[in-house]
Parts: sequence; structure tokens; C-alpha cells
Amino acid sequence: MSTFSGYGMGPKGFLVNRPLSKFEREHHFEINQPASQKVHYDLSLIKLNSTFIECVDKWYSMRGFMAMAMTAFGLVMLYGLWAAISISIKHDDLFLAVVAVVPAVGASFMVRFFLLDAFTYTHYPIRFNRKNRQVYAFRRDGTVLKAGWEEFYWTIYKAEHVGGNQPASQKVHYDLSLIKLNSTFIECVDKWYSMRGFVAMAGSVFATILIVVMILALYAVVTSGFLGYLLLFPVALVFVWLPLKMLFSDAFTYTHYPIRFNRKNRQVYAFRRDGTVLKAGWADFYWTIYNTKLGLGGGDLNVMGHLLDKDGVKVKESIGLSLVDAGESGKQNQLMFFEFFRRYMEQGPEPVLEALKPMPLIMLPGIDHEKESWFFGWELLTASLKGMPVLQLLLQVFFLPISLFRWLVMRTSKIPQWPQWVEDECRIEPGDPWERDGRHRA
Repeated sequence: MSTFSGYGMGPKGFLVNRPLSKFEREHHFEINQPASQKVHYDLSLIKLNSTFIECVDKWYSMRGFMAMAMTAFGLVMLYGLWAAISISIKHDDLFLAVVAVVPAVGASFMVRFFLLDAFTYTHYPIRFNRKNRQVYAFRRDGTVLKAGWEEFYWTIYKAEHVGGNQPASQKVHYDLSLIKLNSTFIECVDKWYSMRGFVAMAGSVFATILIVVMILALYAVVTSGFLGYLLLFPVALVFVWLPLKMLFSDAFTYTHYPIRFNRKNRQVYAFRRDGTVLKAGWADFYWTIYNTKLGLGGGDLNVMGHLLDKDGVKVKESIGLSLVDAGESGKQNQLMFFEFFRRYMEQGPEPVLEALKPMPLIMLPGIDHEKESWFFGWELLTASLKGMPVLQLLLQVFFLPISLFRWLVMRTSKIPQWPQWVEDECRIEPGDPWERDGRHRA
């Protein structure tokens, strides 16, 4: 059965040249052993006979969905492009010609995704020949993969699972993400903390452009009397809600969304975006490395903790740790990052701090009771390219404006406060020798 996951649908297909995950190894199918006492075919068969069986591919049931969505958005973008160019030519307005770049870029992305679905093949059949023991798979580029039935490693694919009582890595890493550490609990920032300001800046820029388009459309109507220019107004109005939503998802919220790991009562507390608190057992989380499939290096990676339904498959709620990385080296960094928290929960503060040596433990600057300064935000952004001074210098053209929006986001947002019941469950013993907080700041 297919789902609305587009994994593997691109021209490069599934991710290869990678090691098998632990989950894939654990769910390996032995072709000589029954996988279940019952069988199921999910209306996927094209042909069945004494020689071979042929079925459709993973994406067959979702065909048309992407094309429909991209057509709808693409037409709106193309109309915006046509309207902006038409008005700029009529009024000899260079600014409107520049504005036309926005729908042009949007339309190009829509066309790219549309062409992943349309103007390809109706399906990508897979044929299993039981007489010569071969499997034939029709690739997206029209070529055919042929390989022996016994040569395939059949498994259930899922993001790589980490966690439990086994070390994720021999090394540990904390990535300047810690707010508090002591013998009772460790508290860290969330997945979005390092990128605060970027979303607000992007939303503000696009919202400003679209608002200008609406103002120009009204101005053109007033000066020319041609009501056709009003058609630009609803186009811009439809799209202005998205950048405004981006802006208000970053600003006027909370400065961060802390996650607290209590090793004494074995509980995890996570501050939700709506101000409520999730509480669940450390052992109840399914810890895994999640791949967004977006970004460079095969997609952004980060450690996610999922609370699963009773069936052990459906995700009820998730929390994300702060480190975002990519590629094989990024995966190793994620393993070391998770190992820091796992080792703290399983062994305590002394072993995990010992494992850090000779790296010092540097805490975030008291963000649990004060808002970060503009300088610290800029320093945090620049430090994301540590070890690359030339790039750090060149990218200041981006880091400086982002840091200003980050400062505005922090000024307009509230500092999260744990409810009293959380503080009661996470009391720090007086004179705790392992207590670290903003006094050990960066």
C-alpha cells in the first residue's frame, strides 16, 4: 500500500550507498521462512501466472495528488507573473518587473514537482519470475533492474532507531544546547532554537513584497481607471497569509521550547508550542534519527523522540532535539549527540562529563530567566560555520540581517516558565556538585 510519503519518488530514487539501519536488520525477511500466517495483496497486482507475478510500485496509489496540488499553485503563480509583467510594461515600471521574480521562482518549483508526477510513466512495475528466480524492476529513467530473488535483502524500511540501554556512540556531543545540568535533570533547547529569526525574516520579506503588489494594484486602478489591475489584489492576498503565518510562527511566541530529562524519576518533560507540557517516561519514547529529505547532503537529520500508539507504529506525539546536520558525518554527530543524553539518563552527570573531556562544558547564557542579547544571537549564527573563517566572513551578509530578526523575535516572545508541578518533580538537591547553568555560559 502506498502512502503520501514521496520518499524515493525523485529522479535519484531511494537512498543508496548507505549502511543498513538497525531497524532494517531487525526486520529482515528470510525468504525461506514464512513472514506471516496470512497473506495480503492490497489490490496491487497486474499479472499472475505460473511463470511470474507483476505488481505496481510504492507510488502508484498516490499518483495525481502531486500533479493536482502543483497545478493549482502553479497556475496562481503564473497568473501573478503575467499580471506583474503586463502592468510593468504598460506603466514602464521596473519595480514591478523585479516583483515578478517572486511568482517566477515559485512557478519553477511547482513545475519541477509537477513533472515528477506527470509526463513520466503511468507506473513502475516490478516482476517476480519464479521459474528463473529473477526480479525485474522498471526504474524511473526507463531502464530495468534485474537481480536474483535471493540477492535482495528484503526488509521493512523505517528511519533509523536509536535509544535503549545500548550506546549510540562511543563519543558524546552536546552542541551548545544545554540550559541546565545537575544530578536530577538536564534541560536543553529544541530543534528550532538555532534557526530563530530566519523564518521571521523570510516571512517579512515575502509579506512586504506581496503587500507592495497589492498597494501598486490599487494605485494602478486609481491612476488608470483600469479595473483589471484589481486581479493582482486577490492573488497577492491569497499568498500573503503564508509569509505572515511564517512570521507569527517565529515572533510573538516563546523564546525557546525547553526539553527536560529527569534521570531520578525517569521522566521527560517537553514544553509545547501552545504553552502546555508533555510528560512521558524516558523508556516510552522511540528515539530515532529523522531525515526531512530536504536540504543538502541527502536531507537534514535530527534526533526525534516519538510516542507511539499501542500498535507500535502510529506516532501520537514527537519531540525534536536541537542538533540539525546532514550526510554521513552528520549522522555520526547525531549519534554522539543522542549518546550525551542517553549516557546522562543511564549513568549520571559524572560519566557523561568525563566522556566530554578534553572538551569543556559550556552552557547557554541563562535563557531560562533572561532574553538573549543581539550579540549572542549573532555569535550563535556565526558559530554554525566554526572552523571555516572565510565562509563565516562571506556569509555575514546573511548572518547580520538574520541576527537582527532573531533579536526582534526574542524581544517579542515570552520566556517559557515550567509549571510548579514540574519544578516540584525536578527539585535540585542543595549543594549539588554537578549543577551547571547560565553561570557557566558561553
